[in-house]
Amino acid sequence: MLNKVISTIILLSILASPVLASIEWTETCSIVIHYNTTYQCGEYSFTNIEFTKGEKGYALFNGTIVPEYTILPQVMLSIKKNNESVVESIILEPASNEYIDPDFNFKLVSSDFSPGTSSVWVIETYNPVATIKLYTRKIPIPLEVNILLDKPTYDVILNKAIQANISIKNIGTATVNNIVVDITSNLKTTDSTSYTIYQLNNSGTEFRNIQYQSSYSIANTSIKVSTKLVDPDISGNYLYQNVTVYVTYIAPSSTINVTKTLKNRIYISDDDAVTIIITNIGSVNITNVEVTDNLNNYLWSTTYPQKWSFPIIEAGKQQTIRYVVTPNNIGKFTIPEATVKYIYKGNVNETKSNTVVVDLIPIPGYTVRPPPPQVLITPTPIITTARIVPPIQTVVKPTPTLLPTATPDKGLFGLSGFECIFTLIVLVILSLFFRRKK
Repeated sequence: MLNKVISTIILLSILASPVLASIEWTETCSIVIHYNTTYQCGEYSFTNIEFTKGEKGYALFNGTIVPEYTILPQVMLSIKKNNESVVESIILEPASNEYIDPDFNFKLVSSDFSPGTSSVWVIETYNPVATIKLYTRKIPIPLEVNILLDKPTYDVILNKAIQANISIKNIGTATVNNIVVDITSNLKTTDSTSYTIYQLNNSGTEFRNIQYQSSYSIANTSIKVSTKLVDPDISGNYLYQNVTVYVTYIAPSSTINVTKTLKNRIYISDDDAVTIIITNIGSVNITNVEVTDNLNNYLWSTTYPQKWSFPIIEAGKQQTIRYVVTPNNIGKFTIPEATVKYIYKGNVNETKSNTVVVDLIPIPGYTVRPPPPQVLITPTPIITTARIVPPIQTVVKPTPTLLPTATPDKGLFGLSGFECIFTLIVLVILSLFFRRKK
């Protein structure tokens, strides 16, 4: 039978701590700016630069011209990103020298303003400067989440464990703190599936291995597992990503394995045993199991026909049949396969065993033994019929016997002819002897 594939999912949920973390910044550029000039800094540009207006000046005793009044240095500028305005105008000064983008994508820090008493603020020598540093936000996300399984597919009978190797890598540019990891699945495990990564530096990776238990029934369950990553920071933005991993099972199958074994050499004077093993290597129980064997008249068996039945063979279990056979021929023969029929999902399935080649070896003085009396029952799918095997003709090896010794015929008075002649001679001699004496 063809195996279907059932995909189940293991879910990994990763949730950053709801406590807002501090943003990390990286300096992108530092520029000394002048009045009414435009500067480019990566994606950003500073335009429409204006400083505090110049003042009238007066000469010091050494001839230096300085403003009549001390200037409060300030700079006003507009900011564009990729030629699109992001800030129409901001004012920076030494006492308030930082501007943070409302979306927390960048910040500006001003420094090194021209001193308020410098001649650069005098009208005729007006040329104030300041240093502007642009910082962009280090990105704490995305995290790269991978779930690697130790096998591409799992057999629910043979594979009792599923090893999940989980890696969480910070591929952003900022450190991520207090990541709460929650792994959920319908698969059973004794490992911890909830833990916290307190700090994960940029380019850092956290590994975790979890061993799940597989079972026969899990193949019938569709398990959805999703991964959600939430990483809030001071911006208040919640950023999400989803990761999915699939565990692929070999679908429940009704596969069975049938093996038939017998010695490959049997002397005609010996008996041997045929062994048939039916193993349910599938993932579901099979029922109404019928086993039929065939010896093809090469061997005799007192079990005839070779037919057995089992109401059920559970997944992963096996049944063994063993019966005795006697050689019924001489030579090398191929013993046919055994046939197993069973029911799965209301359908009758059939599986055959291997064939067996056996050499039936003669022994001088021994003849092929006849089979014992048997009743042949021929099963059919609908009707069971029977016929009687003809009576056995027993071959009796003749036992040699000695013929009786011949006995001669008896004559007069029960004497033999020789005895009669001998007696007559004796009588004649005695008669002559007595006559002479007279």
